[in-house]
Amino acid sequence: MVVIPPGAEILPPSDDRIFKTVLTHPSAGRVLIDVVSAATGHNIVNAQLLNNELPVSNATEKSQRFDLNCTVIDNNGQKRQINVEMQGSVIWELADGPLNFSSKYAYYGMDLFTSQPSVGIEYADLMQTYQVTFCNYTVFPDKPDFIHEIALRFPDGEVFCDLLKIVVIEMSKLDYTRNKRVEELTDIEKWGLFFGYAQDPRYREIINNIIKTKEEVGMATELLLEVSQDQEERARIRSRKKFLMDETSNMITAKKLMEKGREEGMARGRAEGRAGGRAEGRAEGRAEGRAEERQERDVENIKRMYRKGYGVTTIADVLDLPEKKVNDILGL
Repeated sequence: MVVIPPGAEILPPSDDRIFKTVLTHPSAGRVLIDVVSAATGHNIVNAQLLNNELPVSNATEKSQRFDLNCTVIDNNGQKRQINVEMQGSVIWELADGPLNFSSKYAYYGMDLFTSQPSVGIEYADLMQTYQVTFCNYTVFPDKPDFIHEIALRFPDGEVFCDLLKIVVIEMSKLDYTRNKRVEELTDIEKWGLFFGYAQDPRYREIINNIIKTKEEVGMATELLLEVSQDQEERARIRSRKKFLMDETSNMITAKKLMEKGREEGMARGRAEGRAGGRAEGRAEGRAEGRAEERQERDVENIKRMYRKGYGVTTIADVLDLPEKKVNDILGL
């Protein structure tokens, strides 16, 4: 049985490209079946991939299809459609709570559910659909569990319809498993540890113990080690990592500039208001100072982000501005 050698530098299976490369390998059929079984709780006996291509036009674009869309059959002969995805990078949120995250997966889950053929069948005979997402960061900090199965329910918790389910596995919450014996780990805990921490030397012992006790994880490890020796693949990962880090840095900087401009505008408004000596003067000074500073700040931030290659929609979302204003400032 293969194990990960001490000191081995392997590519992270939490990278969505590596995740898909491993699970769609011609010899990875049993691996995919076991992952889907663990994530959904169904005893899957057959899985048929519907899209297993890896586009090569641009290895840095998240819009590439790194998810896995498949139909599966369980041991009772029931057929389902399942989409499996690795969410390796943080989905930015402009408000408290994972609104963008939840909206994204609700949208694509519903899209997958409604994409199935429906002519000549009853609604009740539509295939049950799962959107399964392994997530490399914490999405729901207030919820202690690492795996969440989300369905359509009434306010009292009774199921309204179980034909569409969204499963989120927060691998970042699995640190507690380091104190458990391998024999006590569930299958989904084992896969979460493998996908989230196989590349981390601190988890090398527990990952190798999992490999020894679960053949499918061993098969996935062999494929991961093989991919990790591919220098071209390593170069793609480095390029994509740089792209994502640049994007994250630019987004954080844009938000800091926005906050700084807001604080300076408020300070200028207060100063001008005090200089007026009257309540009316103070109010007008604050308002004018904030408006002037906000306009200057918006113009500066919009032009800076546009020069860095961001589109109008992204700029408007990050700066919380109407797209028309962005277009007007850019002269588009």
